[in-house]
Amino acid sequence: MKILNIILIAFIFCLGSNVQAQEGQKITNDTTLARWMRAPKVSFKNELLEGYDRNVVISFKTDASGRVEHAEVFKSSGLEELDHKVLRAVQISKLRVWNEGEEKINYPARAKQPFQFNVSREAKFNYEPRIAVKKSDLEGENRSITIYSEADDHGKLTKAEITKSSGLTKLDNYVLNEFREKASFQPLNINGKPYPIKKKKEFYFSLDSANEG
Repeated sequence: MKILNIILIAFIFCLGSNVQAQEGQKITNDTTLARWMRAPKVSFKNELLEGYDRNVVISFKTDASGRVEHAEVFKSSGLEELDHKVLRAVQISKLRVWNEGEEKINYPARAKQPFQFNVSREAKFNYEPRIAVKKSDLEGENRSITIYSEADDHGKLTKAEITKSSGLTKLDNYVLNEFREKASFQPLNINGKPYPIKKKKEFYFSLDSANEG
């Protein structure tokens, strides 16, 4: 039985605790089609990437049922743990390969699958303000305020403004001033360079949890 040689398109993974390859795939041969019947899944945490976007390429061979007979790292991410996770995910996956017009046939195949893992760009607080309000400040209603902020490469606040008002100017000003005085961020470095720190934060104040007064 002939073995088809294919190259699958890259999977681009943003940070997540669990990511899964797409089931449908295009490949370079116009007449050959491939689809994951059991797609590779990779679980990981942001810390694993060590501040850098990572790429892994796995080469593998499937049998006529689509099961992976052999797989190996063709291009390393530079991190042994990540390579192993991706390799293991491919080893237990299942791929269907067929020629156009031969829907009932599944061919053994040799393939290369690129994976791309992107570090989270989400800014994190070094100190996240806990702002307390009184019931009288809310004037009889639950209130919410959204603040957009930016910080420098060291995490020091450089900009803070309200993008969604509570409807009460006095409350808005109080919360914004408290945020400006107290908020700071962890430095954010991606691929060895400082990355712009930008974040929106919603503060919700309920009558039930507000202080008496």
